[in-house]
Amino acid sequence: MAAHTDVFIKPKSGKQATGRNYWAQRGALLLSTRLRLNTARVAAVMLEQPALGSPWVPCRPYDEHPNTIRALCLFLNSSIGALVQFGQRAHNVLSRAPFSIDAQRSIPVPNFPALGGDVRDALAAAYEELQ
Repeated sequence: MAAHTDVFIKPKSGKQATGRNYWAQRGALLLSTRLRLNTARVAAVMLEQPALGSPWVPCRPYDEHPNTIRALCLFLNSSIGALVQFGQRAHNVLSRAPFSIDAQRSIPVPNFPALGGDVRDALAAAYEELQ
């Protein structure tokens, strides 16, 4: 679930404004937009620094506490999180489930601030053990 970037991104000539707009949307939690169900290992990854990815879309929760991001990454990679995501996928090809950004925005996830810091921190500790 923990990942790191492997390339340097530089905007193309004449596309600097578009590049700045995309760069402003980067996040430390990335969700896969296309999962191959028979080979995918994770549906979400957490980075040390905010970034962008080609088949990955940044996810920035309202509560950007580091433990909230860890707990959300753990939830999205859990069995329940996978089932919730699969319920939101586009229904054209099952073995390679594409996820639209609008569908990903509507994925129901736990409200960690309402659950309390103890629950969030326990899930974040589980993330640290499993990464």
